[in-house]
Amino acid sequence: GARLGTNVLAANAILLNLHHVVSYGLDALAHAAEAIVGKFEGRGDTHGLHRSVQMIFRAALGIAVAMTIAIALAGTTLIDLLTSIDSVATTAYRYLPWLIALPLISVWSFVYDGVFIGATLAREMRNVMCAAAFVVFLPVWWFSRGLGNHGLWLAFAAFMLARAIGMHLYYRQRYRAGV
Repeated sequence: GARLGTNVLAANAILLNLHHVVSYGLDALAHAAEAIVGKFEGRGDTHGLHRSVQMIFRAALGIAVAMTIAIALAGTTLIDLLTSIDSVATTAYRYLPWLIALPLISVWSFVYDGVFIGATLAREMRNVMCAAAFVVFLPVWWFSRGLGNHGLWLAFAAFMLARAIGMHLYYRQRYRAGV
């Protein structure tokens, strides 16, 4: 982003700070998932684990929808609170749709982080994260460089989605096999 200019760099910093607020909210459910999944994993209760994970995902989706609506309604106001530099705010407004979409894209990977930590699958989580970075983020970013900062946000969104898909596939494989 720095290569795209100071306004883009500053706008991205603002948007990423807002995304951090979103991630902290969604991580609250990931922390709950850690404890709940750990309890059921320790007991060997796969059925209870599945039910709990489904309930956590439903709650997380509700929070992600609420965050998406809040950002859609108040995003420009939040940006205005974080900068008084018109050119930076205008640049941030241009990329605000990515921030509006990200709670619905990233919620799955945040919750799966908690599920994987609770199930003591940190190595598998790391492997999915690395695969998402090298197989998805970097190629998407590389091939979308012509889109400028939109390409960078596209790559970030694709990375978050790839993490979620990778962890979901691993979760299904692990628990379908009864491990």
